[in-house]
Amino acid sequence: MDVADVVSIKWEPALGLSCDDCLNPVAQPTQTTTYTVLITDTNGCVAVAEITLTIDPKIAVFIPNVFSPNNDGTNDRFLVFPAAGIASVASVQVFDRWGGMVYDSKDNLGWDGRIAGDEAAPGVYVYQVELLLFDGTTILESGDITLIR
Repeated sequence: MDVADVVSIKWEPALGLSCDDCLNPVAQPTQTTTYTVLITDTNGCVAVAEITLTIDPKIAVFIPNVFSPNNDGTNDRFLVFPAAGIASVASVQVFDRWGGMVYDSKDNLGWDGRIAGDEAAPGVYVYQVELLLFDGTTILESGDITLIR
């Protein structure tokens, strides 16, 4: 079938596709999905094809366990690095050993090791990170970060 002879294209299901009537849609399903395309030409002939996109439910995120905010250009901020399965970092919170919040951010620009403008003491701090997944759900990751100077 020649592309010039195509009169209709129909993808099913349309969920997760940028278009359901074009030849090359962009697919962004949130779960494993089998797509079927029906293409009809000017002679009424129909071609059918199928493709399954398998979604790996694992998520990947790198959260360092040490940082050194000493302005040397290396590891000067505590940053969260999202990877597979994560749409965005919704929030980052850091707490001192007494449970007091020392950093709270919705933009993941990174904690610079300061508390109310003053340098935080070296030591271990606890973090909680809220991650937004592509399917709209959120998960929490927590752990500790060591600040060294």
